[in-house]
Amino acid sequence: KTLKPSLCTVLIVLAIVRCCKCYSCCNAPDFGDAGTPEMVPCRQEVQPPQRLLHFLIGLVQACRSFITYSSTQSCLMNKTCSNLIRDYTEASRIANERLAQSYVCTGDQRVCFVGVVCGGGTCAEPPNAIGISCEVALRRALCAYHFPRCASDQLIVTNEVCLDTCSAVQIFCNMTVDEVTRVAKCVPRNFGCTSGAGRTPTRVSP
Repeated sequence: KTLKPSLCTVLIVLAIVRCCKCYSCCNAPDFGDAGTPEMVPCRQEVQPPQRLLHFLIGLVQACRSFITYSSTQSCLMNKTCSNLIRDYTEASRIANERLAQSYVCTGDQRVCFVGVVCGGGTCAEPPNAIGISCEVALRRALCAYHFPRCASDQLIVTNEVCLDTCSAVQIFCNMTVDEVTRVAKCVPRNFGCTSGAGRTPTRVSP
C-alpha cells in the first residue's frame, strides 16, 4: 500500500525548504551598522586622504567598497573581519619596513625595482612609507583572500586570489600576500579566482 503524504507533512517540508533559503550564507556581505564592535574596521568607509596614509587610518578602510559579490563568509562576518584586520595589521607593518628601505616612484608609487619605469616622476630615495597605491593593493588582496566568491552555499567559485591582485601588492608594497596569510592562495592566473572589486591604481597624483 502506497502512503500518500498528508497536507500537514507537505506544509512542513515546504516550511523547512523556505527556512533554509532564508538562512543562505552565499550573499553579499552586510557591512551595515548591525554588527558587533569587531566589525567596525570592516564596515567603516573613509575617503583616502591626499597624503601618506597613517597606519591606523588604514585599519578602518577595509572591505566595504571591495566586496560587491556573494561570499559564504557573510554568515561569519565578525570572525572574518577580525582575521582580516589581523592580517592587515601585519601586512602594514611589513610594508612600512620594506618601503622605508626602498626607492619608490614619485608619480605612480611603484617600487623602483630593476627595470621598472616610473609612470611619471622619478625614483624617490628611501625612507618611504605606505602610499595610497600600496594601501589599496593590500585592502583589495586581503579582502579577496578572506571573502572568497560563491555561487551557492554548496559551491564556492574559488578560494584562490588572482595574479593581478597579488602582483599589485609586490609592485606597490615590496612584499607578498603569502607573507601574512595563513594559507598561500595566490595563483598565476586571472580567471577562476577572486580579485576583489575595482581596479588597483596605476597612477596616483602626488
